[in-house]
Amino acid sequence: MSGARGGRRNRLPMVLLVALALVAGVAAVSTASTGTPGVRFAAVGRWFADPARDTVFRVNGVSRTVDARATVPRLEPGTEVVEGERSSYVIGPTDIRELDKSSLTVTGTTRPPARERPVTVDGAGQPYAVYRAAGKVVRLGPGGAVIEAGGPLGAPVVTPDGTLWLHRTAAGLLCHLRPGADRVTCATPAPAGGSGALSVLDGVAVFLDPVDDTLTTLTLDGPGKVTTIGADLPPGIRVAGASVQGRAAVLAGGDLLLVDTRGIAGGVALPRGRWAAPMAGRSSVVLLELQRRQIHTYAPTGRLQRVTPLPPGRGEAQLRQGQDGRVYVEIGQGRQVLVVDDQGGAAAARDGGGTPAGSRSASRRPGAPASSATTLPAPPSTRVPPPTDLAPTDVPPTDPPPTDLPLDDLPLETAPVADPAITGNRPAGSRLTIPPPSADPRPGSSTPGQDTPTGPAPSPPAGDPTGPPAGGPSGTPEEPPLLPNRPGMPPGLTAVARSTELILTWDAAPANGADVTAYEVTWIGPDGGSGTRTTGADTRTTAIAGLTRGTPYRIGVTARNAAGSGVPAVVEATLPSRWITVSRGRDATWTNCGPPSCGNIRVELFGFPPLTNVQLTPVASGWGRFNGTGAELQTRADGTLVSQSRFPFSGAGQTVWVDVDGVESNRFLWPERAP
Repeated sequence: MSGARGGRRNRLPMVLLVALALVAGVAAVSTASTGTPGVRFAAVGRWFADPARDTVFRVNGVSRTVDARATVPRLEPGTEVVEGERSSYVIGPTDIRELDKSSLTVTGTTRPPARERPVTVDGAGQPYAVYRAAGKVVRLGPGGAVIEAGGPLGAPVVTPDGTLWLHRTAAGLLCHLRPGADRVTCATPAPAGGSGALSVLDGVAVFLDPVDDTLTTLTLDGPGKVTTIGADLPPGIRVAGASVQGRAAVLAGGDLLLVDTRGIAGGVALPRGRWAAPMAGRSSVVLLELQRRQIHTYAPTGRLQRVTPLPPGRGEAQLRQGQDGRVYVEIGQGRQVLVVDDQGGAAAARDGGGTPAGSRSASRRPGAPASSATTLPAPPSTRVPPPTDLAPTDVPPTDPPPTDLPLDDLPLETAPVADPAITGNRPAGSRLTIPPPSADPRPGSSTPGQDTPTGPAPSPPAGDPTGPPAGGPSGTPEEPPLLPNRPGMPPGLTAVARSTELILTWDAAPANGADVTAYEVTWIGPDGGSGTRTTGADTRTTAIAGLTRGTPYRIGVTARNAAGSGVPAVVEATLPSRWITVSRGRDATWTNCGPPSCGNIRVELFGFPPLTNVQLTPVASGWGRFNGTGAELQTRADGTLVSQSRFPFSGAGQTVWVDVDGVESNRFLWPERAP
């Protein structure tokens, strides 16, 4: 957030509290259920709805089994289920039904404030349904209420203390709703027009701003610390609502960025495809590639963990967050569910009797064959006739969502999925016509610096609405022209401390359709000291001087081409408090060492323990350790040492350096004669 927006504004409470009225005659509702009466279930999974069977069921993420199930009459497409302390809530377009967790019977019915599919959020045992287009929040359970937020909302997040955080996209405000509060408080400005997204890092709400490329921590009183991310974020970023090991996942164009409270911590250039928003699991970042129907999981470092093909079959696939922190993959609205485990693999849920509902879907590592998962079984019950005393279903529909909402602020069921190869270059708030993706990489091919999986990807069956559209005469998609994309992350970045400098080296970044034109090197320290420089396209190394010793610096190298800046490679390095400098000293004459090239190596030590014996070992690039064991010398009272007559050397054109108890000097190119 820019300085003009960075100041604290007056709080803007948006108050309109409407009690949720329970409809009388609920006792007439009939349900059929399976489960253990009188038992309260711990929050170790997630509930799902299967409208085709009028069934809701819960998948236990630990055992990957269905441990509770109930038939709820007249379930509608788009129904969501969220779990509270004593009840679960079945949220449809025209009613919200409370399901007692002990008896698995419907105990109450209320009307939703809008006819749209809400985002369900668990706030430390307090469930919410957030109607983003309508700008309304429903607090479910005791003290339930409909709370006006004041306008369209971005994706909400919740912190461990139960505070719900909201992004008012049209007004450009960041707001919060405390547990039990009857109104929303807006204390922090944000870019108007919907840019940016919320997340939670280490239990603290944060906002990522693609206008200023910053990350801001949020407090109840207003904005907190503002950090420059260190990358050029495109508009329309999508951010996981929670973090993995202190890193938030950001889908930015065709890149997956990993961001912590100090900025970019890593990233990876994704294969070309149609990617849904990332989701944070217990130990993985989970992404869903919609065209090839694959689950990709990444470690918090950016390392690819697994690629799991979705089982063949019809139906849209969506990532779902469980109250246990796991990620679930729902296919076809409750027809199939996969559970992502702590190693990044995914397997199909089974029924509660121990018998698999079908073959479990085994995750495959790159090159492994695909497996399948099957549909969850329906409970042994019949459709219950619609009760006559439910809440009226003729709720007037809300106005359609504004057409000028940015991509991430449309109701979830209508949001188009952007091609990440184009997203980074499109105007803010624009929509895209999705072209088919490029063909799968050839077997054995990979993106430099990535463990890209190989082998064929499963194809959806004919007629699958999620499959690729027909195009050419053979029915296969017509390949669109490949547009130049921003370059990938430079692989192999290292930083080595030598004397008074940090020496960086890296390998060439993937060009992605347009030649790399330059590399930008940036660094920042904990005290805010920073710098930047630009090198040529052929450069693979540079030295950074003038850094504060003993201070860790975060250093990034970003490739640029005609399409823009890519994903930065990031490394942390510290210039040690002890250092050594090597140079050519006075001319010398020794056996087999004479003028003009022979001279003594001048060695200077700084910051070493005073009056301490240290071992000096000279090394040459062509001769190795050329002086036997070197020499053991004692430092002065101030921790310094100067040696200028111990090591004669005549290897003109070689690089020479000195190692002292593990500390390496600068590397000095030996001249043919003294200057």
